[in-house]
Amino acid sequence: MRSLTLTAAALVASLAATALAADAGKPDYGTWGQDMASIDATVKPGDDFFRYVVGTWLKTEQIPPDRTFTGIDLTIDNLLKPRLRAIVEAAAQSKAAPGSVAQKIGDFYGSFMDEAAIEAKGLSPVKSELDAIEAMNTRAELATRLGMAMRNGIETPVGGYVDIDAKNPNRYLFRFSQSGLSFADRDYYLKDTAEFKKLREQFRAHVERMLKLAGATNAGEQAGWVLAFETDVAKAHWPLEKARDDELGYNLWPKSKFDGLGTGYSWNLVLAPAGLGKQTAFLIGQPDTLVAIAKLIDAAPLPQWKAYLRYHALAAYSPYLPKAFDAERFAFYGTIVRGQPQQQERWRRGMDLLSNTMGEPLGQLYVARHFPAAAKADVVTMVGHFRTALGNLIDKAAWMSASTKKEAHAKLAAFEAKIGYPDTWKDYSKLAIDRGDLFGNTLRAQQWAWDYDTNKLGGPINTHEWLMVPQENNAYYWPQRNEIVFPAGILQAPYYDPRADMASNYGEIGATIGHEMSHGFDDQGRKSDAKGVLRDWWTKEDAARYTAEAQKLVAQYNTYQPIKGFAINGQQTLGENIADLAGLIIAYDAYKLALGGKPAPVIDGLSGDQRFFLAYAQSWRTKYREERLRDQIVSNVHSPAEARVNGAVRNIDAWYAAFGVKPGDKMYLKPEERVRPW
Repeated sequence: MRSLTLTAAALVASLAATALAADAGKPDYGTWGQDMASIDATVKPGDDFFRYVVGTWLKTEQIPPDRTFTGIDLTIDNLLKPRLRAIVEAAAQSKAAPGSVAQKIGDFYGSFMDEAAIEAKGLSPVKSELDAIEAMNTRAELATRLGMAMRNGIETPVGGYVDIDAKNPNRYLFRFSQSGLSFADRDYYLKDTAEFKKLREQFRAHVERMLKLAGATNAGEQAGWVLAFETDVAKAHWPLEKARDDELGYNLWPKSKFDGLGTGYSWNLVLAPAGLGKQTAFLIGQPDTLVAIAKLIDAAPLPQWKAYLRYHALAAYSPYLPKAFDAERFAFYGTIVRGQPQQQERWRRGMDLLSNTMGEPLGQLYVARHFPAAAKADVVTMVGHFRTALGNLIDKAAWMSASTKKEAHAKLAAFEAKIGYPDTWKDYSKLAIDRGDLFGNTLRAQQWAWDYDTNKLGGPINTHEWLMVPQENNAYYWPQRNEIVFPAGILQAPYYDPRADMASNYGEIGATIGHEMSHGFDDQGRKSDAKGVLRDWWTKEDAARYTAEAQKLVAQYNTYQPIKGFAINGQQTLGENIADLAGLIIAYDAYKLALGGKPAPVIDGLSGDQRFFLAYAQSWRTKYREERLRDQIVSNVHSPAEARVNGAVRNIDAWYAAFGVKPGDKMYLKPEERVRPW
């Protein structure tokens, strides 16, 4: 699902202005851009706005058996995947020149779809990895194996990635970050409830079955070791609300500081196989976690380490092994953990595989067919309107001092917007793809991606780089680059429709865009300046006022309990909750600016303000399986969809006026209780 976003009105205004002229007609949904058949008129808007807007849909919509949710993002996925399939299957059936993008995409997909060849190879593709794990006899050999696992995409407690140095954003450094768990969060291992205890036992049984498939004779004993080991790792992990703190997570270590971490091995043995041996400095996300893992490398019995690495090698590679392994992995992570009864069709999984491994070459073909250059140019031209809306809010912020406003305006002016697709594409010419070697293709693609990143170390910042692929239905803000990025995959109905009413587009894609722009000023984004440097540019008084206001939002979200016994953690989700609220405020103000002082028309008996807020609620039209919802509450920094709607609108005065919300309504907040980030 969408987890990040960008800016809020010019994009819509720009696309609408040009696309409407060229593509006049009815919008894809309803008469003004939204299907209002989902409304449940038995619910008062002021009691539960989310259920008022989509309540009828919630009652009647069925979640497909191959999904953990249904809703607007599934609508987009069902549009994107067939488009990608047409591109990929055409490449697979063509006689493309060896080494060409079409050859690589087509052959990679062909190798994934050849299930008979996968079955015939059995476990042979991973035999060398399993044999190497079994052959370990010393801590030094273990350390080397951990470094190799990083490059090969196998989960271990020693994990990390190449990052931009937040205090010196002109250089890359490798960042070590907590990892190594099979569950998405430490709570799965440490919370002493019946539900989590059951999940832990189901995990142990899953590991046993997986190891049995690989021929282990004492699989039950090894599975117990794996669970015990991961529990020790979980105890060392920071809670998510702490781990998301940018200041706490910035720890610059010289390489010499690793020398005292291990007694039976050298950290050079970890670093060298991962291509990190020549680095002189590292970023450490959670220092005490890394120290604890170093002790485990020294102290945990080697048989326990072997069992852990065996399982994680099988778990990482099971989608490319015989069906029994893939099915077992899905049965646990898909069905037990996330509630999905059956896997998606194989061709759909093939699209995901290609987007995750050769996403840019595939995206290049996608945008050539489905995202005209004119659309990108329109959006880039109009992004200035978004700056105006937020700039006005900064000016009107009575709680913000002049010096902080000056810095805020500098940051806003420095925002770079990247729209649709990269200006410069990655070069995959050195990645070899063989139609008869699925496992080799995936391993080489993983190693290519790792080497691509580690080769950036010591070099200049690649200002053209994207963290998402063009066909992705998402967007993001990157604080070290101070940039907002909006892929082509999300620029389509129902999020955006050039034939829709302005209020619809501003309420949907506009709020999403505003969300991302506001991330530059959320509780963590505000800590970086116009150049992406992590530093405190707020006065102490301004920071104190901002923090106090943010804590009011924490308190509000702490009261939301989507599932009995599972309340939202307002601190864990604070950054996204601020961005939802602030983004909606920016979008609303931008909508008013775009009207140019003229009143919005009444359509279907609805005012412009009503349509705006209705569209926003529709943009989060989502229905989850309970297991998926539980997993999101426990392990995600984003609140579930219902809270993203109700938690935002109840803090905006214009929403109260639009729907006549009054004291006594369940969502009503007194004006002084409403959170006002701007």
